[in-house]
Amino acid sequence: LMPGDMGSQWYLDHGHQKGELSWDDCLTVSSDFDAVVTFALQWPTRGQAEAAGWTVSANYAEGQGTHHSLGGPLSSSFDPRRPTFLLYGGNTPDAKLVGVAWFVYHPGGTPPDGFPGDNDWWHQHPVLCMSSQTGLVIFDGPCPPGTAGNTVNLPDYWLLHAWIVPGWQHLSDVFVGHHPCLLASGPATPDDECWVDAMHM
Repeated sequence: LMPGDMGSQWYLDHGHQKGELSWDDCLTVSSDFDAVVTFALQWPTRGQAEAAGWTVSANYAEGQGTHHSLGGPLSSSFDPRRPTFLLYGGNTPDAKLVGVAWFVYHPGGTPPDGFPGDNDWWHQHPVLCMSSQTGLVIFDGPCPPGTAGNTVNLPDYWLLHAWIVPGWQHLSDVFVGHHPCLLASGPATPDDECWVDAMHM
């Protein structure tokens, strides 16, 4: 777990800790991950995803990539083999797939159960500023005065990133909220020092 990682506070406040999975849980999660990666890699670039009907909800952001969904109603159930979002490493058609994410409606103030074990720590963005022109997320929080956007409240929705795409695995914790190698300037190269954190934190 990266210090200050989004989503960590709820779990820490409730006495949760990350740790090793049981063998059966490990097999289940591994099988789910294999299915997710196979599914997501049907669209290895942003351009291919958008041509297939995936639409962008949020453009590239540091630590998170883009968020592309197939549209339709938001889910109230968690499907471990079908992510809500595909995450791409840029705003151009050739941007590569770097991760996946789930966005699930779960009221009551507690996160969804998610994957077996206690390592998938979900987080929230309870208030977002959405552009009134494009519909994209432009700010995490209420719209500042003068912004051409609408403040949207999502208090019962939970988000989980999974950095499991080959070449972008965050090996020490695939469920961190922010990938350290998705820099403000764009995805890091393999020799960037951020990968020391990604591999060994």
